[in-house]
Amino acid sequence: MKKFLVFGGLALVVAGLLTWWLAPRTVHTRQVQDLPWQVQVRPDGSSEVFGIRLGQTTIDEASRQLGHVPELAVFIGPEGPEAIEAWFGKIRLGLFDARLLLKARAPEALLQRVAENGGEPEPQPSNTWKRSVSEADLPEVLKLPVAEITYVSSVQYDADIVRSRFGAPARIVPHDTHGQWWLYPDKGLLLLLDDKGKEVLQYTAPAEFPALLARVGIQAPELEQ
Repeated sequence: MKKFLVFGGLALVVAGLLTWWLAPRTVHTRQVQDLPWQVQVRPDGSSEVFGIRLGQTTIDEASRQLGHVPELAVFIGPEGPEAIEAWFGKIRLGLFDARLLLKARAPEALLQRVAENGGEPEPQPSNTWKRSVSEADLPEVLKLPVAEITYVSSVQYDADIVRSRFGAPARIVPHDTHGQWWLYPDKGLLLLLDDKGKEVLQYTAPAEFPALLARVGIQAPELEQ
């Protein structure tokens, strides 16, 4: 009887193994997130990339999403305060390393106050001055929504890669003597394809795209909304 039970048990194990081995296999694939071409445009006109919904996700929420603490600063131009920015430096997003900068949407009064309370001014190559955000202003700054994202790629792109990943642009505009601007107004994306340096991607809400073009000196009246 014992031998019968032992052999019967072994038979069940073998049968189970054969069933598992011969059964159709299900291949589980995991989609990689936070890739620079994964831009989602929402029905309300807002856009989302890297888990950040432009115009809605706050600086604090974006920092938690990215898992990094940024350097917060206000930039002051010849005509006064221009922007509050969160600099993350080099971080890993999806499969790639990149340098990331978030620009906040700030009311004029808050922008002025942050500039006045900021740290020691530091001159910048762009003819602006940089001042760190004071501890007193930090809670309000962290609650500001992200208006724009600048992504500096660590990977060299070429035209074929850009077309295959981002799609065909609405327009291509020359940039100086060694690069091109690729315009994607429907995604709120402005991509600098640089022949001699790193590619720079700028994201904004599609409705804000003409304003972004104007700031970098691109004239494209046919893309105005």
